[in-house]
Amino acid sequence: MIIAINGTSGAGKDILGNFLIKELSSAFPNLKIKKFAEGVYSLFEKKTGKKWQELDRKTKEELRPKMIEIAENYKKIKGQDVFAKSLLNEYTPNNNWIITDLRFPVEYNELIKKDNVFLIKLLTKNYTKENKSVDTLLIDDVTYPFDYIIEYRKGNFIPHNILSKSAKNISKLIYYGKFGR
Repeated sequence: MIIAINGTSGAGKDILGNFLIKELSSAFPNLKIKKFAEGVYSLFEKKTGKKWQELDRKTKEELRPKMIEIAENYKKIKGQDVFAKSLLNEYTPNNNWIITDLRFPVEYNELIKKDNVFLIKLLTKNYTKENKSVDTLLIDDVTYPFDYIIEYRKGNFIPHNILSKSAKNISKLIYYGKFGR
């Protein structure tokens, strides 16, 4: 099973992923958080000698343009789908993943080729076409359907209590075998 979460930066994707781990770990003991960006982080480390996950928030903000440049140059050589395919090639039917950084159409399109995929979208105040940023996948139309949408238009992040309640509801759907694809 793969659960993938889409939303803007800071909307609560990782928090929701952690809530889902708590809710689902008894039924899926090997459930793991994964990221399409894992390949980007690895490439960044090879090029700079710095581990992205160990950097503080301020340093990440400063180095983000460099990381994006490295990733974009690599995609020009290897193809736009290189990071999506790299992660999903590790997947086997025995794995259970929560991917907390679904951002681009190429990632979406690679995901839906798999069985047992459940897609979640977080909609916040800043999730608009006018506010599209490089790390935001705005798949708003019927071309890209989602199985579950959490909408919170009062701010740019979704409060923990709403994410926790949503995780419980999503878990029930998954326990009863509701997989989107």
